[in-house]
Order: sequence, then C-alpha cells, then structure tokens
Amino acid sequence: LSQLAAAEPFGAGVSLSALATDMTSRFYVARTGSAVVRAVDTTGATVNSWTVSLTGLLSLGVSRDNTILYYSQGSNSLIKRWDLINDVALSDLAAQVVDYTLSANILVLSDGTIVASYEYAPSVPRPLFVRHYAADGTLLDTYAHADVQGCCSPIAMALDDPNSFWLLTHYPAGANKDKSLYENIKVSTGAL
Repeated sequence: LSQLAAAEPFGAGVSLSALATDMTSRFYVARTGSAVVRAVDTTGATVNSWTVSLTGLLSLGVSRDNTILYYSQGSNSLIKRWDLINDVALSDLAAQVVDYTLSANILVLSDGTIVASYEYAPSVPRPLFVRHYAADGTLLDTYAHADVQGCCSPIAMALDDPNSFWLLTHYPAGANKDKSLYENIKVSTGAL
C-alpha cells in the first residue's frame, strides 16, 4: 500500500483506506476520506477512476472480470455495488447489519461469490462472523466465530480458492494479548 500511496496520482504522505484486486493485474484503491476509487496496474499507473456513492470507504472487492466493484463505508456494514463499465450505482448487495461494521476487505472468490467479515461495533472485544453471498446478494451461509473475538479482522484468498479463505483475528486481552490467529475456513461448511 505504501508504494501505491506514494505513486501518482496519490502523492507522498497520502493514506489509502481500502484495497482490492482482480487477482491478475489490477488493484483498486481508495484514499482515506474519499469517494474516488482508482484502478491501477502492477506498476502503480492509474488505468481508470470512479466516484462512487459513499465517502470514507473502508472495504473494497472487485469481480474477477473487472465489471463490478463491491464497497462499504467504514461506519456501517451495507455492501454496495458499482458498475465499472457504465460508471453507475447498482442495487445493494447486502443490507446493513445493525451494530456491525465490515472489516478491511471484501473477497470475490473465483466462482463469483462474495465473502465479507463483520465485527460488532459497540463493544470491545468485538465478536465477529463471516457471511458468504451469491453474486446476486443471496445469503449462502454465515460462519459464526463466537469463541474468537475480533478487532480489525481481515480476510484473504486461500490457495484453494474458492474452497476456503483465511481469517485473521487479534486476541484483545488476557494471556494471548497482542497475538494473532490465522484460520483457514472451508466455504462449504465453515469448518476450520
């Protein structure tokens, strides 16, 4: 992120709040406090840009064919969609979950389904769960992790995509304070 932030058109010292990739050659980045999303190539050169309907973007995801951007604001868990070809808003993918925020990214798996992790906003430690959606927004599954408390818990692609994904959580207190836990979660069952 720091190399992308230092590259034009962002400039040195600019903070990027969200990052997504098509898993081949494009990255999608949003600057802190902005509604502008830029597509950049592997050298950091801007390929295209869009001004979406929310500012303060925290979570981004992009379809593998670079046609749909999934995004959310840091203060809520509503997942919106943007048509990258026609530069227009689409219907929302998923409604807001009351008192929850999305973590730092939205994954679009190779089968076109979407994975997003949700954290309980009003308290610390923050219980979390992960939801799996079809591309049309149908909820396919919810993976609850009541035994793991989260704080800023990103998700990441696994090598066997779309069969599993990685979830990173941070222990908030106790003997494991300041330690992290990586979990490989099977999409079909939610099992570790």
